[in-house]
Amino acid sequence: MVDSHISSHTPTHDPSTQLQELSEALDAGNINKATRLRNSFTKQSLSTYATKLQAEFHILDERLRKLEKRFMKAESAIKNTSQP
Repeated sequence: MVDSHISSHTPTHDPSTQLQELSEALDAGNINKATRLRNSFTKQSLSTYATKLQAEFHILDERLRKLEKRFMKAESAIKNTSQP
C-alpha cells in the first residue's frame, strides 16, 4: 500500500495509469484520492504527457507489428501444409 501511495506522487508516473487510477477513485467515491491524482496530473506540462504517451504508443505499435508478422507466418505455414 505504501508503494502505490508513493507512485501516485511520483512526477514520472505513467499518465495512462494515473488517469485509470483517477477514474477508479471517482468510481469508488474517493474524493481525496481523486483530487490528489487530479492535482498531480495537472502539475505536469502537456508536452511531458504527450511525450510519454507517444513513447507508450510506439511500444504498443511495435508489439502489434510483431504479432502481425507471427500471424502472417503462421497463416502462410498453414496454407503451405494444406496444399497437396
